[in-house]
Amino acid sequence: MNCIVLAGGRGIRLSPLTDDIPKPLIQFKNKSLIDYLIGMLYDKFEKIIVVVDYLAFKVQEHFSNSKFADKLVFVQQDPNIRGTMGALLSAKHYITQNFLVICSDNFYDQSDLKKLLSQPNSFLIKRVTTDIKQEHYKNAKYSLLKNSDWNYLEAGAWHLEKEFMDIDPVLVNGSNEFGIPQTIFTDYQKDNSKYKIVFADYWFPVGTHWELDYANANLKLPPND
Repeated sequence: MNCIVLAGGRGIRLSPLTDDIPKPLIQFKNKSLIDYLIGMLYDKFEKIIVVVDYLAFKVQEHFSNSKFADKLVFVQQDPNIRGTMGALLSAKHYITQNFLVICSDNFYDQSDLKKLLSQPNSFLIKRVTTDIKQEHYKNAKYSLLKNSDWNYLEAGAWHLEKEFMDIDPVLVNGSNEFGIPQTIFTDYQKDNSKYKIVFADYWFPVGTHWELDYANANLKLPPND
């Protein structure tokens, strides 16, 4: 299985923390955000493709002398196609089989990833309270779920078949970005038996200051982290 890590986000909602560093390098406790994810994935894959964009050289420098460096391959996102789907398409050359694509600004649990990896064409979601959902989407301009009645958040992790890369990417409404969730949703409408939902028991996003504070207060890391 291939592995694609999305690490190119600008992180505007986390400014000023992201004014001089890319979002994946924000410090959380004693590590950068992306260190936790790469550490979790390292033993599961022979190679990890990291798609970078904003201040890409800083992510590469961060891992240049890392114990994870031998498995990391960095890919610059194509400036002509933005968004999560644009980042994924930038790594198309490296996708030769089913693959995991996962965002680097989230905390995941090994057991949830194991469930996801056991089911091709699946994506991870987390049930949340109405308050948490509203806070998560408060400053989000474009979202499939923001105005829905469903109290869950898509958790930024997808296990997809290689053929997914042949689907036409779908624009996020009102933007110039192409989204993985939007592309899946459009394909799902054609065949709702094609995708499986995996419910996460443990997931913390870090896309806003509120989410960063919430994770700091509630996230319990394993002793070796």
